[in-house]
Amino acid sequence: MNNIDEAMGLFPLMEDQPNHKDKLAELTDTLPLLALKNIVMFPGVIKPIGIGRPKSLELIREAYAKGMLIGAITQKSVYIEDPTEKDLYKIGTICKVLKVIDMPDNTTTALIQGIDRFKLKDITSVTPYFKGTISKLFEKRVPKKDTVFDATILSIKDTSIKIIEISKQVPEEIIIGIKNFKNNRFLINFIASNLDLDISAQQNLLEISDLKKRAAKLLDILGQQIQLAEIKHDIQKKVKMDIDKQQREFLMQQQIKTLQKELGNSPIDKEFSELKAK
Repeated sequence: MNNIDEAMGLFPLMEDQPNHKDKLAELTDTLPLLALKNIVMFPGVIKPIGIGRPKSLELIREAYAKGMLIGAITQKSVYIEDPTEKDLYKIGTICKVLKVIDMPDNTTTALIQGIDRFKLKDITSVTPYFKGTISKLFEKRVPKKDTVFDATILSIKDTSIKIIEISKQVPEEIIIGIKNFKNNRFLINFIASNLDLDISAQQNLLEISDLKKRAAKLLDILGQQIQLAEIKHDIQKKVKMDIDKQQREFLMQQQIKTLQKELGNSPIDKEFSELKAK
């Protein structure tokens, strides 16, 4: 979970997201599109996005000024600077631009929040920015009393917390938050969006429409992640022990050399050496 600490600053905003039903109701089948590199947006989750392309910057500023919804859709490859339709995944997330921040180093960061998923049918315009026809996607929700799903959610929480505790790189508040999340859909999406996974694996999670199946897949991935985290932790622990041992041995050798040098220069040692010479 290498990005989870970055998300910490946004943490209080996430679960209690505003109701976007009115905006979604006004949405037509055409949506301005923001092509993302190395990021998959999930519904409910807030993320800071670095904006580099001029057309993306124009879109972000206009969307923020007018309160427009946009479609965040991920590129299949990070190496393509000017993507076309074939370079984009078909499933993305309808988002709202919460803030545009001009940084001191002359870069721009947009704070965006995912709302719902969509499917891209085709690109209709590339200037001044991407626009495409889309269809909204609906998720299969889970009944309130589903013991298997409830157990999966508890396991997701426990495993996520174990990974965080092993990594020791995340504030304690994130653990408290995960324990107390009430919105299971948000919990699944929040954990999925912050996993240390390649983009295609995250995209696969986003594309699962059945929330129960998405949770099960997420738990499976977390199981693999904790095994890797434990192996990495054991290796780091062994390396530290080896280094500590080498440092102790080196210090001991230095102390012995210093002691020998001091004894070699003492008057008693010199007298003993002279007697041996006779």
